[in-house]
Amino acid sequence: VSNHVANADDDKPNAVSSQVKQYEPDFYKKRKTLTRYSYKGDASDSSVQAVVQGHVSRCPDLVTNDTVIQNYIINLLKECIDCGVDGFRFDAAKHIETEDDGEYASDYWKNVTTSASSYYTQKTGNDLYIYGEILNVTDNRTGDAVLYNVAKGKASSAANATYQSGVAASNAVIWAESHDTYEGNSGSWGYSNTSSVSDENVVKAWAIVASRKDSTALFFARPGTALMGNVSTDSTYKSTAVSEINKFHNLFVGQSEKLGSSGDIAYVARGTSGIVLSNCKGTNASVSISGTGLADGKTCA
Repeated sequence: VSNHVANADDDKPNAVSSQVKQYEPDFYKKRKTLTRYSYKGDASDSSVQAVVQGHVSRCPDLVTNDTVIQNYIINLLKECIDCGVDGFRFDAAKHIETEDDGEYASDYWKNVTTSASSYYTQKTGNDLYIYGEILNVTDNRTGDAVLYNVAKGKASSAANATYQSGVAASNAVIWAESHDTYEGNSGSWGYSNTSSVSDENVVKAWAIVASRKDSTALFFARPGTALMGNVSTDSTYKSTAVSEINKFHNLFVGQSEKLGSSGDIAYVARGTSGIVLSNCKGTNASVSISGTGLADGKTCA
């Protein structure tokens, strides 16, 4: 999160939380110059300034054109890379100015991404993965629909191949749930908030969204009873099921897909040799599926 910092009071969007002082005392001393203290507006699409300098969710907007802020972010990314991180999701990317934003433009993206990417390549020889969250184009509704239909036992609806936001698969970022749907009320379809949905159903939905062709999927690690900044007490994100679906996705990159259902089973078939089955009711089932393009045989899943 490099667009904003925690707020002290929802009624004072430019007031930095005193908790920041505990972790970054130097930043806290300079908070009025390192955040857009003088700008009182919330983020909106009403103007370029409101988009890139407005306060998102009433949290103080960081002065991302300042090299001090940029170096904070660059150093954090390098620290994460040293810990083995291979990619980053930039929260609220739409609200950080680009070089094409006229009088509000800056070199933030060029400096930050170039520094992080170069550092990663020097250490690993590979390319760093970077994704910017832009809610206008992120296809949250597809994952929301899958999760809702899985939880309601509607396999045929869960296996709908349509991307709900109308974007191409290669541009789609989907999930079973996100921090916004788990902790807030931004979910679409039948769940505005997903915290009541079981871990089991989240994983079943993940099996569908993450095994698809071309799109990118994100798995949210539920915090459980952990407080902000602490390791999650809900270890579902480390489960065998989640891990194997991730491996499946990588194994079948570039191969065709076919979604469908049989009874209570939703499935995603990939190429001529891979299929993921998601039981939308219960944990055991015997199912016969044809017309997928896969070789005949018995499958355990």
